[in-house]
Amino acid sequence: MDSAIVLNACEAFNRRAALKGWPVACDATLTFERAELSAALACWREKAEGRLPARADFTARALMPFLRNIAFADIVHRESGDLRFRIRLAGTALTPVYGELTGTFADEQIPLPYRERWIACLEEATRAKAPLRFTARVDFAGEDYLNTELLVAPLAADGKTPDMLFAVIYFDLAGRHMPSSNSALTRA
Repeated sequence: MDSAIVLNACEAFNRRAALKGWPVACDATLTFERAELSAALACWREKAEGRLPARADFTARALMPFLRNIAFADIVHRESGDLRFRIRLAGTALTPVYGELTGTFADEQIPLPYRERWIACLEEATRAKAPLRFTARVDFAGEDYLNTELLVAPLAADGKTPDMLFAVIYFDLAGRHMPSSNSALTRA
């Protein structure tokens, strides 16, 4: 994982977010506030071993500490070169906030105006070929009292070309816990 690529990916995302007025930030330091997210990143790194890990590398035992908060998304390449993301699995902690996502395409399930920034987070992690940290205030379906911190990390069956994303997402009540100065959290 090239740290310059990760830094550039986060800077590009944050510039785009600022231009669009999105209340989300990408943090290249990967310094998570939640211990569970640090553990998920450590799990991804352990499986990586100098390559992008594959979905098959993650057993239920390895995922157990954060199983309720995970999502896996297939990366689908369109003929136009655009990417689509099919949510293969969304943990039960995500359903009360986002509804049932399992088996849906993000571009069909996520309503406007949220869709573009969701897709941008997924695309950036795919392009970076590295894990990224995002923070935001949730403003989806009236859930504007929640902060979120998430890890989005690419997976690749061949070890090189991302074909799936692994995400771990945690919510906290706004004002109770959430990011320190290392995250440029703004209202989402």
